Amino acid sequence: MSDFTRFTNPFIYRILLAAALAAPAGFAADGVIEISQARALEGGITEMDQPGFPVTLSRTGAYLLTENLEVEEAGLTAIEIVAPTVDLDLNGFVIEGPVVCDFQERGDSCSGSVQGLGGWGVDVVFDGHGGKVHGGSIRGMGRGGIILATVGFTVSDMTIVGNGGEGIWSPGFGVMGAFLIESNVVTHNRSIGIDVSLSLVRNNTVFRNGSWGINAFKSNSVENTVSSNAGVGIQGSSANGLIRANVVAANTGAGIASASCLILDNVSAENGQEQLDMSAGVGEGGAGWGGNNLTRKGLPGQCGIGPCELFTPPAAPGSAFEVSPNTCNGALCDPPEPPIVQPL
Repeated sequence: MSDFTRFTNPFIYRILLAAALAAPAGFAADGVIEISQARALEGGITEMDQPGFPVTLSRTGAYLLTENLEVEEAGLTAIEIVAPTVDLDLNGFVIEGPVVCDFQERGDSCSGSVQGLGGWGVDVVFDGHGGKVHGGSIRGMGRGGIILATVGFTVSDMTIVGNGGEGIWSPGFGVMGAFLIESNVVTHNRSIGIDVSLSLVRNNTVFRNGSWGINAFKSNSVENTVSSNAGVGIQGSSANGLIRANVVAANTGAGIASASCLILDNVSAENGQEQLDMSAGVGEGGAGWGGNNLTRKGLPGQCGIGPCELFTPPAAPGSAFEVSPNTCNGALCDPPEPPIVQPL
């Protein structure tokens, strides 16, 4: 502030000085906005934030949890993000709801879950594009872990466990997308572990959820470990998708199921149905496969249908191809036979 303002208009000077000194409570020295249980209940963390849950983040910027957040009602969301480029750092803390799961069983044993719009650990609305949430845990929320009703968002280094629905879910089915879902542990949730579109799903551990492990529409699923889920391990749809270098084991359904993705260099073992089922899902042609290692001890016929009990060729002529050798119970698989096309 200039000396001219100080001496020619002392009234304005006093107002501006008071505003500068009255920094909002909960701001760290570096401008990061802090979130605690007390501040959540008090409200006013941002302009749109009302007392209690959800905590509404309506301003672009960085936010930091300073302690665990406890949400007592299953139908309430903990944090909703309604502004772009929000960086929400859970700082090693837990967002915890009232749902109780039996961790000796799969996630479908959870009790206290709810249906409806509320009950999420973090809810990102459409205006929340370009942000990220990372570095903590979401446990026991009534509806699910994280819902992404936006585009261009990152979820990383999270533990999402024992929630009443999906672990990470985008409801858009091809409309919402461009997500990076990376290095998360998603386990014992009541429904699908990770269910997204148009995204990169990489280096996640997805374990013992109550439905499929990963459902990825027009997405790339790379280097994930997906095991012991109640359904398909990885479901992929669209010729634009890639399923590569995953370890998929002991799921109750097929290990990997897709009619149209490029499926390369995966290990699929001891799943309850086919280890690689290329007859499943939304097929657009262009399915390719190679370098996959498939195993089912004592039940070679369960490795799939077709050559080497591996897969069913898609209906479209010429749409399936082998890009490199695959193995089934240690033996090289024969390349798939092209579909028989009847003359007109």
